[in-house]
Amino acid sequence: MKTKNFLVHFIIFLLIALAFLVMVMGSRIFLIVSAIFYVAAGLFEWIMMGKFYVPFKSLKKKRSFPIKISEGFVWVHEIIFFMIIKRTTIYDFKKLGYIPSISAYIIMLFYVLIAYILYPIISYLAFLVYLIPVITNISFLVKYSKKIKQYRDILKKK
Repeated sequence: MKTKNFLVHFIIFLLIALAFLVMVMGSRIFLIVSAIFYVAAGLFEWIMMGKFYVPFKSLKKKRSFPIKISEGFVWVHEIIFFMIIKRTTIYDFKKLGYIPSISAYIIMLFYVLIAYILYPIISYLAFLVYLIPVITNISFLVKYSKKIKQYRDILKKK
């Protein structure tokens, strides 16, 4: 493994560890609900990568820093859209670089931090923050179900 790849994986590991540290700092209920959110997000990512990811040789284009950050945001909120458009995942460092992957985990940490800050103020309603990426991903699946079916049919032929 290249040194840069190792460092990026280490940064991602630190972001995940920091998110779990924030979860542990909350109550037991906060830890359980947040861990379920985090694990469910990872499971959803794993399932979607299995169904929609097809390796594709694309040209590496120069993208600005805000675009790279937005790719991480799109990965969290519309993962299938990202894989259909980019034909890759955020873990393909050769095609996308390191910023999208790191920014996706920062966004997930941000959700945990927002829920942690809101939990003492509004109690269980703070967990509604976790529904934002769930709703955006589901709405994309529903809104573009016909296009996704066409894309899956194309994948089956290959």
